[in-house]
Amino acid sequence: MEKVLLDTDIGGDIDDAICLAYLLKEPRRELIGITTVCGEAEKRRSKKIPMRSC
Repeated sequence: MEKVLLDTDIGGDIDDAICLAYLLKEPRRELIGITTVCGEAEKRRSKKIPMRSC
């Protein structure tokens, strides 16, 4: 079983929620943790900027 750590900015976009749902149901993967960030997701998506503390 492959162990997976999900690093996400789970927010208004559905893609991260779909990924989480997939990992929770996938029998070949073990979700061992989730890390999250907050902030300006749109800016992170459009530019590569350093992660800031919340």
